[in-house]
Amino acid sequence: MFVLQSQISIGAYRFTRIVEVEVMRSVHHLSATARLQMPVSSVIKGEGEVLGQEETARAVNIGDPVEIRLGYGRENHLEFKGYVRRINRSTPLEIECEDEFYQTRSQEVSFSGQTVKIAELLNDCGLSVGEAADREVRNFVVDKQPVSEVLRRLAVECGLEVFFDLDGKVHAVVPGSRQAGTVKYVLHRNVIDADSSEITAFLQPYAEPCMVAGITDENYPERDGKFLVEAVRTTFGKNGARRRISLGKKI
Repeated sequence: MFVLQSQISIGAYRFTRIVEVEVMRSVHHLSATARLQMPVSSVIKGEGEVLGQEETARAVNIGDPVEIRLGYGRENHLEFKGYVRRINRSTPLEIECEDEFYQTRSQEVSFSGQTVKIAELLNDCGLSVGEAADREVRNFVVDKQPVSEVLRRLAVECGLEVFFDLDGKVHAVVPGSRQAGTVKYVLHRNVIDADSSEITAFLQPYAEPCMVAGITDENYPERDGKFLVEAVRTTFGKNGARRRISLGKKI
């Protein structure tokens, strides 16, 4: 029997009671986001020991590092890594998080307009670079603007997909050019629902943007194919766990 498990850490604490988790990652969004709903008071652990029952909001602060792992039984996968951006003191408590893009909002840079490779520009922003399109940018003038604005301009003005991976590396690539791993789905087996561009599946197999999804339809083989995964919305809670996977072009 598959038993859903979550491992949520915020700052120095681990939380054992979660109402709901939602993680959204997309090549079309500069930032990946996570939304956590927790009881107002929760059992909190630190350094492997139970610290006791405490008001959750007192243990969580804006800017705290966040790590979310989800899975079945003892098997789990890193789903999100980032920082607390906002705390909504409602019931249940809601914590909004953002990935490494969060840090770029408070980092300022200036550029005088020289011709520079995109990878060099990202390095000059103090970012760890994963993949970058082999292009140059000209007349790119920035006067004491946050790095987040530089990334936005690269996406809008250069037509690139700009996003961070789970290792905190930024990617600025030609749309559809990055492929990272594969995932296989068989309709009517490990797929709950499907339409022309989205499928809903269980938590396993793991999927993330830029993977190549192999889709098999045993009833209609002509629908088989490989598609780029553009976005994944993962939900986890008392009603189970699901992944909503948005598919891009067939390859």
